[in-house]
Amino acid sequence: MAEEDVYTKDGTVDYLGNPANRKETGTWRACPFIIVSFTESKLLIISTVHALNFNLLIIVQSQLLLMKRLKLKRAFH
Repeated sequence: MAEEDVYTKDGTVDYLGNPANRKETGTWRACPFIIVSFTESKLLIISTVHALNFNLLIIVQSQLLLMKRLKLKRAFH
């Protein structure tokens, strides 16, 4: 009975595939990894969105300048 209490009851295993020991797995030891990976993924998404917005702004600005140049050429010809 005491040996059964050492292992988790939900079928979880460690990285070697052995039944997970309650005292050595999970709990607060995994918390920093989860928080860091979540934060890193959010920062990656935010930086990607900002990069796309910046690129879109550059494209729109270049198109507006091109349209302005074409209108000036038509006005002088």
